Amino acid sequence: MALVVLGGCTIYTACPTDQAPPPPPANTGGSSNGGTTNLGGEGGSDTGGLAEPTGTWKNETYDLVDFDSECGNVSYLSARPDEDELIVGIARHGLLHKTSAAKEWTPIGQGAGSAKITNRANSFVFDPDHPDTYWESGIYNGGGVYRTDDGGDTFIDLGIMHNDVVSVDFSDPDRQVLLASGHEQLHKLYKSTDGGESWTEIGDKLPDEVTVCPNPLVLDASTYLLGCWGFSDGQKGIWRTTDGGDTWAQVSDIGGGTVPLVASDGRIYWVGESLDGIVRSDDDGKTWQGPYLSGETAFVNPIELPDGRIAIVARQHVITSSNHGETWKVASSGLDFDPNGVAYSAAGNAFYVWHWDCDESVPEDAVMSYELDDETE
Repeated sequence: MALVVLGGCTIYTACPTDQAPPPPPANTGGSSNGGTTNLGGEGGSDTGGLAEPTGTWKNETYDLVDFDSECGNVSYLSARPDEDELIVGIARHGLLHKTSAAKEWTPIGQGAGSAKITNRANSFVFDPDHPDTYWESGIYNGGGVYRTDDGGDTFIDLGIMHNDVVSVDFSDPDRQVLLASGHEQLHKLYKSTDGGESWTEIGDKLPDEVTVCPNPLVLDASTYLLGCWGFSDGQKGIWRTTDGGDTWAQVSDIGGGTVPLVASDGRIYWVGESLDGIVRSDDDGKTWQGPYLSGETAFVNPIELPDGRIAIVARQHVITSSNHGETWKVASSGLDFDPNGVAYSAAGNAFYVWHWDCDESVPEDAVMSYELDDETE
């Protein structure tokens, strides 16, 4: 089974079948201190000397199977960091939520005057200082970026469409600067300096060698990072600007393939395309270490656990690192599918993974959970 778990409609214009993943890169190019951390034998049982845990995955799909949808049906899942709430996006139907113990999903965004979300959710961004404020971005079927200030009761449509990822300047208490990428569109990058009230397209300022750059990261009002793909013969990797997007310089040719993780200690982790592995920056994206897990890691966003460990998916297992990606341990038993992503709920002390397909109904095992075992820490 291919490990390119996002190799479907949210990346390519058609869903490929029986497509083999490309080989891992021969070198790291712009990355520094390059090294590879392999999982070893099938199942990864030799990572850190820890055998595969014996726990089981629990099906959390429940009534989501009742939805008729489309390719990309269960497009994204996230866990709110401040309370016991899981949020899932269903293409054409919007957002639903449940607690970790609940056995049904209920719609959100049902308050009076709320904008209706019908896109394929691609990212959620939670405000660290205002628990009831978060942003959703998505592609196809409606608006591209929405914000809620009341915990999901109502959403505001921020007026652009077909957007992979939105990033917010959390160094500014007023949250004025946002970046949003255009899905599978050449040189398409939007910038707002008024909290999303209006947008300026700044993609024409990107270097000629890049094409599709779906993953922006705002560090402050003038410093941004941008992850670009090799889509349509573009140069993949990570670019950096310190002048608000007027000029860009490539800082790594590995990474940039997914939504990056800014960990609580300020380190940035970024997965590359396909099997390129994951890179890390300790200096706000100026330089990058790695890649780690080259040839192993799935094409999913890394996450941080409350104790500071980094978690990601490799070989249909969730794996964790307690030393900034240098070595990894297997933290779950294996799955029967390649997840499209992983989230963690502190309330349930559990990982949640999800996957979608190109059928018109939600898979029966679309959302699964795995309770952490203390022995994996």
